[in-house]
Amino acid sequence: MLGGVLTISMSFENYSADIVIPLYNNWSALVALSSEIERWLDVYPLLNVFVIDDGSSEPGFEWPPVFSGNSRLTLIRHMKNRGRASARNTGFRAGNSEFVIFLDVDCVPQDGWLDHFFWGAQSGANCIFGNLRADGRSYWSRYLNELYAKKASAYLKGSRDFNTPFCMFRRELLDRIGGFSEEYTRYGFEDRDLIQNLIKSFGISPLFLADVYATHSPPTSVEAVLTKASESGAYSAKVFSQRFPACYRKTGYWYFDAREHSVAYCFPLSVLWLSIDKNVFALKKLMDNEFLPYLVWKSLVKVSSALAFFHGTTGALR
Repeated sequence: MLGGVLTISMSFENYSADIVIPLYNNWSALVALSSEIERWLDVYPLLNVFVIDDGSSEPGFEWPPVFSGNSRLTLIRHMKNRGRASARNTGFRAGNSEFVIFLDVDCVPQDGWLDHFFWGAQSGANCIFGNLRADGRSYWSRYLNELYAKKASAYLKGSRDFNTPFCMFRRELLDRIGGFSEEYTRYGFEDRDLIQNLIKSFGISPLFLADVYATHSPPTSVEAVLTKASESGAYSAKVFSQRFPACYRKTGYWYFDAREHSVAYCFPLSVLWLSIDKNVFALKKLMDNEFLPYLVWKSLVKVSSALAFFHGTTGALR
C-alpha cells in the first residue's frame, strides 16, 4: 500500500512530462525539494523540470548543487514579479512534453505520485489532480487539513472546483485555451479562472486522486494570511468577477465584495475589519500564539480572512 493507494505494478518510465514549479522568494523550499526532484529525474528519463523564478528579491541564492549540469532541469527568471499565472505559462510554454504538471514549490508529493498521475492519464483522463496535506500539529495544520478533507468530499461527490498546486494536464488542453489568464498578476483566483475556461471549452471532468498527497508547510502567521486575502480582494477578485460574473456570484466571496453591495451593507463590515486590523482586542496575537480554544480560533480565522478580503475590495490597497 502507498498512502492508502494500491502500489501500481506497471512502469510509466517512458511517459513524457514537464513539471513546472513557480517560485517567488521561497528559495529554502526549492532547496528542500531538490533531492526529490533529483530522484524524479533519475527514475523518469523523459521528465523535464522548469523552475520559474518570478522576479524574486531575495539576494544570494545559489542553485542547489544537485541541479548543476542537468540538462533536464531549467531555471527561467522573470526580471520582475508578474504573478503565478504568468510564471506557470512561461514554464509550460518552455517545454513540449505530452503532459504538463504544475507543482507549487512548497508542496512535497508522496513517493510514487508520478506513477499514479500517469496511470490516470493512461486511463483516459485529460486533467488529474491530487490531494493536499499540511504537515505539523499546529492549529493551522489542523485547520487546513479539515479544509482539504471537506474539499475532497465535495470532489468525490462531483464538484469540479479544484485548485492547481498539484495537478497534471494534457498539453493540448492548455495550448487550446492559452494556459492561465495573465490578467491575474496578484494572489488568487487564477485557478478558478482556468477551471471555468476548461469547463466552458471542453466540459472537462477532472480525475481526483484522493489518496495521492502532496505535503506542504502551513502559514506562519495570521498577518501573512490576511495580507493575501486583502490582495486577492483588491486585484484578482475584480478580474474574475468580470470574466465569470455568474460563477463569482455563487461563491462566498461575493458576499464580502464591497463593489457588489451598498454603503449600508458595507458599513458594519468596515467597522469589524477596523477592529481586527488595528488589533483592538489583540486577536492577532491570540491567534498567532494559539491561546484560544481551537473552535474559537478557527471561527476567528474565517471571519478575519473574509473581512481582509472585503477590505481589499474597498480599494484601500490601490
